[in-house]
Amino acid sequence: MKYLLSVLVFLWLCSTSMFVVDARKVAVVTMFGDPIQDIQQSGLYLKAPWPIQQVHEFEGRAQLLRVEAFEAFTKDTKNLVLTPIVIWKISDPTLFLQRVRNEEGAARPLRDVITAYIAASIGKRDFSDVLRVDSDPAPLLPQELKQKIDREALQFGISVQDIQITALSLPVQNEQSIYERMRAERSRIANRYRSEGKEKADGIRAKADREAVEITSNAQREAAKIRSKAEKLASEQYAQTYSQNPELYRLLRDLESVESSFQSGGHIVLPIEERPFRSLLEDQ
Repeated sequence: MKYLLSVLVFLWLCSTSMFVVDARKVAVVTMFGDPIQDIQQSGLYLKAPWPIQQVHEFEGRAQLLRVEAFEAFTKDTKNLVLTPIVIWKISDPTLFLQRVRNEEGAARPLRDVITAYIAASIGKRDFSDVLRVDSDPAPLLPQELKQKIDREALQFGISVQDIQITALSLPVQNEQSIYERMRAERSRIANRYRSEGKEKADGIRAKADREAVEITSNAQREAAKIRSKAEKLASEQYAQTYSQNPELYRLLRDLESVESSFQSGGHIVLPIEERPFRSLLEDQ
């Protein structure tokens, strides 16, 4: 009987002194409620029998927390409804046990930190900046904001791995009026762009017209110079030809006159005694 009792006591001691930490878990060993060891590697471990020492196990993998939708005000006092999610993980099991006790207890401090920092970030931006649809929009949650939230969460033994906004909407009671203000704002911006575009177009047209007048004026001036020079050269050629053979000069001029007179057709009646016919009939 004593032997059986000894065996039972030994088995009880073994069962309460040996424990296994799964690869998916982390653990904290406490002595009379005070943490004395945290374990983040899987394996077989020893401890003092209960109630001297006790093991507290937690989820070691990353966990997803869906934060309830909350309202935040933009810089221009327009409110938005945001629904964030956060991926978090226990980074310090001992601190986690002391501050939040269990996974369920982690939801509230995480939710408070996330909503406070996101609301503060949204409050620094205008409503139009938050809902912008540019080709390269600014991120709603900048990287430095995530780093601040992570540093704040470390005091609970938690590491924040990622934060995202899954839904961004308008309060139902304000939705229609906000849409109307957005349309009016977009219309005002569009009209401003049209006015600026028209002003620039008018300026471009005026400049083009001025340059066209300058170019035409310069071309006409150059043409007049060339024409004057050509007429001067022609006069010199005429004078030289006349001085060399006056009769031949008169004959050529008369022929040019006849040719130009009949280019457009029709009939011209002139006395044959007059030029240019006289020059043509002198040899007959």
